[in-house]
Amino acid sequence: MVAIKIQAVRAAMKKKGGAFKPCLARWSLILVTGVSCWFRSVHAAPRQNHPIPSAIQNANIQVGGLERTYLYYVPRSLSANPALVFVFHAGNIDAEQMRAITAYEFERLADVNGFIVAYPNGFEKSWNDCRGRAPYPANLSNIDDPAFVRALIRRFHAEHGVDSSRVFAMGFSNGGHLVYRLALEMPNEIAAIAAVGANLPTSDECDCFYSERPIAAMIINGDQDRINPYKGGRVTLPAGDALGAVLSARATAEYFRARAGHQDEPVVYRYPDRDGNAETWVERLTWDSTALPEISLLTVHGGGHTIPQAKFRFPEIYGATNADINSLEEIWKFFARQRVPQLYEATATVGGYKLHYRRGGSGPHLLMLHGFTLTGEQWAPQAKELMANHTVIAADLPGHGGSSPLPGVFSFEKAAQLMHELLDELNVQKVSGIGHSAGAMTLLHMAAQQPHRFEAMVLVDGSHYLGPEAKKIAGEDKFALLQPEVQEFYRTLHPGGEQQVERIFQQYNGLVDNDERMAPEALAKLPVRTLLVWGDRFPLDIPLEMYRSLPHAALWVIPWQGHTSLWPDLGGDAKVAARFVEVVRDFLAGNIVEPTWF
Repeated sequence: MVAIKIQAVRAAMKKKGGAFKPCLARWSLILVTGVSCWFRSVHAAPRQNHPIPSAIQNANIQVGGLERTYLYYVPRSLSANPALVFVFHAGNIDAEQMRAITAYEFERLADVNGFIVAYPNGFEKSWNDCRGRAPYPANLSNIDDPAFVRALIRRFHAEHGVDSSRVFAMGFSNGGHLVYRLALEMPNEIAAIAAVGANLPTSDECDCFYSERPIAAMIINGDQDRINPYKGGRVTLPAGDALGAVLSARATAEYFRARAGHQDEPVVYRYPDRDGNAETWVERLTWDSTALPEISLLTVHGGGHTIPQAKFRFPEIYGATNADINSLEEIWKFFARQRVPQLYEATATVGGYKLHYRRGGSGPHLLMLHGFTLTGEQWAPQAKELMANHTVIAADLPGHGGSSPLPGVFSFEKAAQLMHELLDELNVQKVSGIGHSAGAMTLLHMAAQQPHRFEAMVLVDGSHYLGPEAKKIAGEDKFALLQPEVQEFYRTLHPGGEQQVERIFQQYNGLVDNDERMAPEALAKLPVRTLLVWGDRFPLDIPLEMYRSLPHAALWVIPWQGHTSLWPDLGGDAKVAARFVEVVRDFLAGNIVEPTWF
């Protein structure tokens, strides 16, 4: 119960992040006719500014039991804490062909600007975007592409020090629809998107759950696109296959504008004619404010289902390719202006121990503590949502992440003392707390030690003692027995790698014999407003006893969920994760949360 079960982590990457997804329409470029023409055109494309061949690297990574592959380019003059740009290919082509149809421009731009370019490969040349009824391999197999993207972000951060506030995603056609999914489901991890040849699906066609968090977005569409209709309607492939309905390009931009909070009319700009072809021209609408994410719509008048630039010409079947602008350079300039608000990382020494933590935001202080075997990074998605109203402190428990281990067996009581000392060091007098599993148990002990320090607590799957489920898994897991993707997951979390994770397992195994039970009588003395959050796939007797014992408690039981319901990449549900932020924000504001099921 206290530990994040390794079994849950193993299952994490085998489940599509989130169930419900009300978004706005799907489609992709899978060519049924003209395929040979397409491939000949791609391979015959001019290769100006082709990077040094050895600079492009092939790699693979295990995600959800699948081996996923990707290409990536690291420039010789890599910036410190570089940006990361994902480039997602269209349907029925691969990463290498995407390099060709973008004329290797992102690699040239990376050389100049010092960022990393990643070209992931879709499952059987397709992406699982938001179109639930699209009959593509990735959709039919329910491939967890957001988990693939998250795994790559972790890897590039661990290996190259990528700045997690500057991760960007560009996609064309089916790849454009994937970046819409990332914008809807991962706005705390992707700073900006650029979609080319893709409009958002209509609400009845979309199965993606979306966050209300604003995100910077650039949309580039041709108004003569015969596949992705600029004015909205049915998406139709050259062979006549219909792939659902989409919004218009303007309505797509307006959706992101409203989400970002812009109220003013857009600034209109017409690009000068540089290619001498009066049949196509480009107009840009921009909603921009220093306080809000930038939204931009580039309309290619007379343009088709193509990527505007001068170095690669698409086959005529896809319509005209405009060369007045280098859209890849426009995309990078747009990306370079954006970033996700971040928690900064720091370390404090208290009581002879080094404690690592993340801090950010403004307002009343909020301490967030993670579960066993994880780190404060576990709370990053929720923390970024709550930073608007709170100063968040997401600490690593002793022995986890960058924090020093306790000697011998892990102790909740000792961990609680150290967390109080950390708050003293940071001059925090009053605080609210959110904890998961072991983090929740630590918060309970903190409240018992200094009850009047706490304004409120949210305890997620945290109990007042270690139940049979927690003791059952003690000793079951060894690092060497974990699946490769789970091993890599832990290595990216803990700087000590395998040895540190093994030590955490050993401390947990000892912890189950070191009973630090809080009796109901002790719980009854805690004056802190408490919200208990519990998945009903775990025994309900524990949260019910806590609810009856704590004098100021509310209980939220979430159906069909286990121990990691708030984290889609750990087997949870994106809908639950978003609802959690809403409920917690309301609870921390002092509003009453009635005992309820989800």
